[in-house]
Amino acid sequence: MKAAKKISSLPFVLTASAALLVGISGCSDRNRDLVEASGLAIDHYLLQATVCVDINSDKQCSDNEPRDITDGSARFSLGTFTPAPLVVLATPGITTQSREQGGVGDPIERRFFLTAPLNSSTVTPLTTLVQVGVEQGIYADFNTGAIAVSQALNVPFDTDIQNYDYLSAGDVKVSVASEIIGGAIADAIANIEANVTGPTATTENILETAVKVLIDPSLAGNSSTGSSLMEEIGDAVDAAVDAGLTDIFIIEKAIEDDSSIISANDVDQATLEAAVEETNTVNVTGEATGATGASA
Repeated sequence: MKAAKKISSLPFVLTASAALLVGISGCSDRNRDLVEASGLAIDHYLLQATVCVDINSDKQCSDNEPRDITDGSARFSLGTFTPAPLVVLATPGITTQSREQGGVGDPIERRFFLTAPLNSSTVTPLTTLVQVGVEQGIYADFNTGAIAVSQALNVPFDTDIQNYDYLSAGDVKVSVASEIIGGAIADAIANIEANVTGPTATTENILETAVKVLIDPSLAGNSSTGSSLMEEIGDAVDAAVDAGLTDIFIIEKAIEDDSSIISANDVDQATLEAAVEETNTVNVTGEATGATGASA
């Protein structure tokens, strides 16, 4: 279900860099093609974050999966004989973040993850919303999901979000919205971990459900208008930036204080339990049931 489409191939050569070779999977099979992946991990620019090819689709970086650690510019480079989505793990006490490439990183306070197709040169909250939405059957394919996310978060028309460094582009609206999205994913992870236990509360199910809280209007957002939390964030950021306000904390508080919006912190236990169960069903069977807005 979650196998990423193979997007490029290069012959295995003895001159490949040592750093790349460390992150190669399946080295015993030289008949397969090596697929290289490189790019940036961005919430802000993420330094000392773990990036891997998630071959077993568990949203973790297992010992046998190709991996790299982002450098002082948030860059990563790795290679794999088994194409699969990229996963970025940001870990408190290790990972830092900077608004500028090469800048001094500030510590992150909560763990979160990002994901994207293997051929992406940027792994961001934007790609995470789309990738999980596709894997969970909410979007038919990456292009469909990218259109929905771009429209919700005011991404410039025709922007390729798999390759969009909105920080270097100076895109204030998308930068602010992405930061709030990243924080909301972290909020949702914490809320799920505090309220859902049992065999379905795996790392994979928790992380993917946390993203669904943002994109599935049956879980969070504005029930009176049917808009998702992602769309509410996009609208709030659009209005704030147009008014000259870019303070993340003020915008986040305005969303939290709006009684018409169910935020990532507001989703109740019963809803979260049902959502995690639905996520687990999709992951086990490959079939979306439609229980939380996924397309059956």
